[in-house]
Amino acid sequence: MMKIFRQTNEFEKIIGYKFSDESILVRALTHPSIAEKPSDSYQRLEFLGDALLDFIVGARLFKLYPDANEGKLTEMRRILVNSTALANIAKTFDAEKFVIYDNSLENFNLSDSVLCDIYESIVGAIYLDGGLKSVGDFISRTLFKYADILLNSPKFINFKGQLLELLQSKGRQPRYIVLETTGPPHNVEFTIGVYDGDELLGIGVGSSKKDAEQNAANKAVNKLKNTATH
Repeated sequence: MMKIFRQTNEFEKIIGYKFSDESILVRALTHPSIAEKPSDSYQRLEFLGDALLDFIVGARLFKLYPDANEGKLTEMRRILVNSTALANIAKTFDAEKFVIYDNSLENFNLSDSVLCDIYESIVGAIYLDGGLKSVGDFISRTLFKYADILLNSPKFINFKGQLLELLQSKGRQPRYIVLETTGPPHNVEFTIGVYDGDELLGIGVGSSKKDAEQNAANKAVNKLKNTATH
């Protein structure tokens, strides 16, 4: 049974964009659990939106920070398109209330990973419907509205980068291994271990491999720093 879909024009008012082709918006909000075929869900639009975000955010940062080098620009873009950040942006316009899914599924919940996908699919949908300027305006109204907060938040410290630097200084590289995956296909949780050779430095859990690796690296960095001070 499909979740009752609230009026599309209500969602359009919230995001500040009116679709010429409403079917694109419906597809952007349709979860794979209720789609008749893969192309009916948000997943293809998410792929497009992900690529557009990298391009538009990268171009915007390039203009805003003329003195920043490649490494700094890459790090800032990573923070802004982080799955947790995008999920939180989706929550600011109540995206979870409009997602179309099969409500007969037990223990179904819209994880941050799904909400990130929804934000990216909306980006893709607006691009298809209204072009580059329209999607750029949407990203400005939503993501870049919070850019300063995100870029200065300790929550988005690049622990994977820190760990890489710590180990590279000793001529070594971190190695990430998926230890376990749990949950249904639509809501998978990853458990990942990060190793220095055969030594386990930390274990992280997350709704995406990227987040689990980041959490594992956080624990590894803390472990190595504590070891160095003793």
